Amino acid sequence: MSSVPIEKANVIVIDDEESMREACARVLIREGYQVRTAANGEEGLELVKESTPDIIFVDLAMPKLAGLEVLDELASLAPESIKVVITAYATVSAALEAVRHGAYDFLPKPFTPGELRVIAARALERRSLVLKNRQLAKERDQAKLRFMQFVTSEVSAPVTSALASLHQLDPMLSDNAGAQELAREAADRLERLLSLLERWKRNGTPN
Repeated sequence: MSSVPIEKANVIVIDDEESMREACARVLIREGYQVRTAANGEEGLELVKESTPDIIFVDLAMPKLAGLEVLDELASLAPESIKVVITAYATVSAALEAVRHGAYDFLPKPFTPGELRVIAARALERRSLVLKNRQLAKERDQAKLRFMQFVTSEVSAPVTSALASLHQLDPMLSDNAGAQELAREAADRLERLLSLLERWKRNGTPN
């Protein structure tokens, strides 16, 4: 899946203000999102562990586990989820600090339902891009694997066979120095080619 339709998008809202949680949930549910809410950072992290959400809204100012600490936990717990910070303390320094802790966007309180919808749509678009990039990376890995299999079956085996034949031929050319030298040079080149192929198979690159 390279894009996430709204009706399948999972959202978690983490905010210690009940009225804020409920208001966000109502707006997002009307848009078609599947929404769960948490009253604090610990509850939010537990919800994330249950199923990785597409978008996570995180309030910065919360008791016990603050928003920045939640973002730090999410960096390893849900690295591909899109995190949006919501806060009543909207300053440039706060926004930059949130971004450094993994936030994608910043939603200052108070905000309108329309602003929430716009931010959610933007976050969902970002999530779709993340999934698309992950799919492309998977396809590249699969292509690399197919290439390695081709190298092994279609290239390495014939080269190994030709090299063995040259080694067998070498003693038979003892009375023909020129031909023996050519055979040894060919064998040397084949050995270097095999070495190159082995590096490809180990590292996925000829370098």
